[in-house]
Amino acid sequence: MPPELIYEIDGRRVTVKLEGDAVTIGRSGDNDVVIKDALVSRRHAKVHRVGGAWRVTDLGSSNGTRVNDADPTNRDLRSGDRIQLHKFQVLFTDGAQPAVSLISTPAKLFEDTVGSGTVVRSAVDFSALASRQRTLGVPDGGEDRLQQLLKIVTKASEALLSSTSLDNTLETVLNLVFAHLNVDRGCIMLWDPEKEDLEVRAVKDKGGQGEEIRFSRTIAEKVYRNKVSILTSDAMSDDRFAGGQSIIDLNIRSAMAAPLWSGERVEGLIYADSPIRTKAFDHFDLDVLSALGNHAAVAIEQSRLQTSIMEQQLVRQKLERYHSPSVIEHITEQGGSAEQLAAHEMDVTVMFADVVGFTSRCEMMEPRKVADLLNRYFSEMAECVFRQDGTLDKFIGDCLMAVFGAPLPAEDHAARGVRAALDMREALAVLNAPLPPEQQLQFRIGMHSGSVVAGDIGSIRRSDYTVLGATVNLAARLESTVARPGQIVISDETNRIVADLFDTQPAGEYQPKGISRQVPCFEVLGSK
Repeated sequence: MPPELIYEIDGRRVTVKLEGDAVTIGRSGDNDVVIKDALVSRRHAKVHRVGGAWRVTDLGSSNGTRVNDADPTNRDLRSGDRIQLHKFQVLFTDGAQPAVSLISTPAKLFEDTVGSGTVVRSAVDFSALASRQRTLGVPDGGEDRLQQLLKIVTKASEALLSSTSLDNTLETVLNLVFAHLNVDRGCIMLWDPEKEDLEVRAVKDKGGQGEEIRFSRTIAEKVYRNKVSILTSDAMSDDRFAGGQSIIDLNIRSAMAAPLWSGERVEGLIYADSPIRTKAFDHFDLDVLSALGNHAAVAIEQSRLQTSIMEQQLVRQKLERYHSPSVIEHITEQGGSAEQLAAHEMDVTVMFADVVGFTSRCEMMEPRKVADLLNRYFSEMAECVFRQDGTLDKFIGDCLMAVFGAPLPAEDHAARGVRAALDMREALAVLNAPLPPEQQLQFRIGMHSGSVVAGDIGSIRRSDYTVLGATVNLAARLESTVARPGQIVISDETNRIVADLFDTQPAGEYQPKGISRQVPCFEVLGSK
């Protein structure tokens, strides 16, 4: 078997077979072995064949390369050697021995600990943390730490499942941090894609004074961008944070941070520190914070999903007020409701249907019965509109306004409008049949086809889907001025489009206000 390089990252083992003459190792994607770790330089080292042996050569990395804590220059690699890319470790094996026998203490082998008391560890999920705690065993005089970690995570899961919003989820996570860890200050930062920066979304301090929490941006950015958990007993004495002005200004002593991540997605991070105490936290505290970060990321993702579902439900409820089920399905399937409902110019047919003499009919009826009658009437009329994929624009008193050909364009919008009008006349006859003559309803309908501006129109607080333009005004005038009770009157433009489909007859000419020409009008008698 060929020699192998073995390392662990993100809680998983990676094996690379050395089948050529050389491989380069580094953080950059153009290396043969890419290790996305903050401690590895972009082009860190090269493992290459020299005669019948293998050697490692540093490629000018920032932090150096060693083998078993010694200078690797002119030294042949032997099976079981640990190549140290600064503190990130890669195991070399000649392929003859089982790799598992060479990795007896994975928690120690792949954990990065420096003399200053700083730990930088690739983020792992809860299962990997549990495996780590099994390896570490029981602390002196304490509860089994694996059991303790399991209890904390169980409580966290129960608490996060009951969270009702994103803000509530973040507050719950911080409360869990303070309940199980001896921290003085803490905050949660989430990535804001619009600002392309981390944004503080929740803060907490032990005194409960609600004071502004200042955090180390140097540590925060390393945690978020490199997906690592960090524990430091005295950040100012660690040269890997050299130049971090926030650490100097804040006099950071003990601090921990863990990414909020689930799968490949990093939502942000949890940050906790103590500005006074050194060595305030240990490895177990970092494991707890990492586990909470892992669970919090899942909860945040679920919270955002629930919010998205609620928003979609609200959009659908709004759509149902105006559009037919088939139109709603088309809009939601396309996932473009906001774009489809934005105001733009369209060719449509506009209908106005008004109840004739409704006010006088209502004088002798109880208000409740008037409301019941009007609701039944509008329900039946709206269904006729929806069956033709029309849009119910609005109710104006006892008048109904509908549009055909918006928000989804339809070449046969005029035919759909006329069919809906004829259906409405039949539905009204059925509605009137059981009523006494004095309560029976009559309507008149006016329709015109042309160009309109269609879309959500209104204020920031409230907008409704509607259509605007001269086409709307003419349709309204045909209904109110030309049509008589029981008549369906259409303009010459609408008649030109549907003349081959429906029986129509001239209904005179009308010159609307603001238009210089006489508009020929037609009455729809029925289908051909």
